[in-house]
Amino acid sequence: MSTDDNSELQAIADWFAERGFGVRFTRDEDEGEIQFFWADLTRRSSEEVVAPMFGRGATELAAARRARERYEVEQ
Repeated sequence: MSTDDNSELQAIADWFAERGFGVRFTRDEDEGEIQFFWADLTRRSSEEVVAPMFGRGATELAAARRARERYEVEQ
């Protein structure tokens, strides 16, 4: 992941933090090959997942972007 991608990923994590959430990523794999990533929203205080599979993407950044877009639409 490039420095720009890391910066954007951190910016999205900070955006969610301002709203009381953390972001955690899980990989969806098929026979050991990564198919895509899920962005799960967590409680910042306990890191308990409160919104599993909230955003999906080919990379962690793409999943985070999708999660933010979904949050903006649904809130």
